[in-house]
Amino acid sequence: MIARTEQIPVPEAPLYRRLADELTRSIESGALRVGDRVPSIRSICRTRRLSFSTALQAYAELESRGWIEARPRSGYFVRARWQEATSVPDGAPTPDPEKALEIEKLDAFDALLEARRDPAMLQLGAATAGPELYPYERLNRIMASVSRSAGSRLMHYESASGSPELRAEIARRALASGVRVDPDEIVVTVGCMEALQLSLRAV
Repeated sequence: MIARTEQIPVPEAPLYRRLADELTRSIESGALRVGDRVPSIRSICRTRRLSFSTALQAYAELESRGWIEARPRSGYFVRARWQEATSVPDGAPTPDPEKALEIEKLDAFDALLEARRDPAMLQLGAATAGPELYPYERLNRIMASVSRSAGSRLMHYESASGSPELRAEIARRALASGVRVDPDEIVVTVGCMEALQLSLRAV
């Protein structure tokens, strides 16, 4: 008796990953070569009818794979792979360890690091409020509650555009202020500098 087996359908890859795979094939085939400028996120969104967050995720995926790199105020470019960048051509001179420069210890730098641990020192290097201004006890309770309910999610990275729940909450709060925005149009950044950089790249 021959048992009948059913083929399990393979789920289709996310849209951003399919776009990243397509651009990877273009680079591998030579259509895009090292140093070539990759189409901007805005042009990809326009020609492919994609959301900004989808295109951004695709480019973040390509960056993590080592295929492209971002250059300030210039866009994305195809980068040399690690194997190509680190390969030593035949006949290249071998570094002489006896000519290596010795790096001296910087006392001033150590003093700056030590000063950061002083609670009486006013930190002007970052635009942050004093810890005493935050309701830290309530925040600690909230974080503990989230940690208990999140389970194994805390052991994984979120998507490049940010947590879907967080983006949905931001969209809800924006609506309360009279701003209508789709959660897929929101990108969560790791800080204000990345937010400014992404905003400038999009225009």
